[in-house]
Amino acid sequence: ILGHYYYGKLLAKMQQYVSSLIARHRASVKRGQDMEIKSWIDYFMLGNVYIIGLGMALSEMDLWWLINCKKRHFPDSTVTLYKPDIRLEEKLIAEAYGVHIDVDGFEGDYQSYYQSIYKKLQYELS
Repeated sequence: ILGHYYYGKLLAKMQQYVSSLIARHRASVKRGQDMEIKSWIDYFMLGNVYIIGLGMALSEMDLWWLINCKKRHFPDSTVTLYKPDIRLEEKLIAEAYGVHIDVDGFEGDYQSYYQSIYKKLQYELS
């Protein structure tokens, strides 16, 4: 568990890293070459993200910061949150950050819901 002090330090490191990522990405686009992936943050920022079964509490400020940064700097990629029991405050902030919320197919059975997501993503990503 990280306290506020360490979350702050983590966010500062992430901010530095994302700044360098943006510069590397712009340079690779200018050269017409694929960018070398150096971290999971590169994948998170450049690709589509599917969040399944994660709490997404508002205290997860590192994740919310990354989602916000992704929206600002890499708007062509998406974030989809699969969470049938999303709380209102999570829904509002997710929508403000451009996160697509998918609760389709939830009828009270979590196992069936997550199996349907698995099948849906397996089809979409193949």
